[in-house]
Amino acid sequence: MVRSEARPGGHTLSTRDAISNAYDSGEPIRREQVLSWIDEGDLASWGLLYTLTRDASNRIEPRLGMRATCDFLLNYYLRCILEGPERGPDIHSRFEAAYELLDWLKHVSSLGSEGRGFLPTIAERVTEVFLGASPEARNAIETGFLEHALENPEFVTLFEHWRDHPDLAEPYAQCLEWGLAHRAKAPREPA
Repeated sequence: MVRSEARPGGHTLSTRDAISNAYDSGEPIRREQVLSWIDEGDLASWGLLYTLTRDASNRIEPRLGMRATCDFLLNYYLRCILEGPERGPDIHSRFEAAYELLDWLKHVSSLGSEGRGFLPTIAERVTEVFLGASPEARNAIETGFLEHALENPEFVTLFEHWRDHPDLAEPYAQCLEWGLAHRAKAPREPA
């Protein structure tokens, strides 16, 4: 259910409308308000928040900060993978979310020690979600995210704990095989 906010004159504004209005206003957006929208939002509201944080994060005052942003984005991508919404202008489909999760993993990895410190959290949450997911969501994680993540040796170590888990060993082996086969080869020096 979408929550409503009180407006002057006794009218209410849905969370989605409030996010859209904040986005369209061009005005600063209070960090506390964004955190409140994250806490109360349904997936459609989160899709709007994704767009807001992508396009207007510089207007959030004070900044959300890396941890809050990473927590939100990780939860948004995983929720899209689990729920499998139809793609819309402000929401990712299941497979789009899996592909975006991969790009975001690469981005977080490039953010220095603070970003790399969040990588284990990403691996833990992906593992947790995978174990409880439907076959469709598992497929999206395997083919849209993990196969491609395992092309990168840094990410292989993040997920190698799957190797010894009875429910994860087979998907891990298949994804690792795919990742190794598609690993970018370093260009050779001319002879």
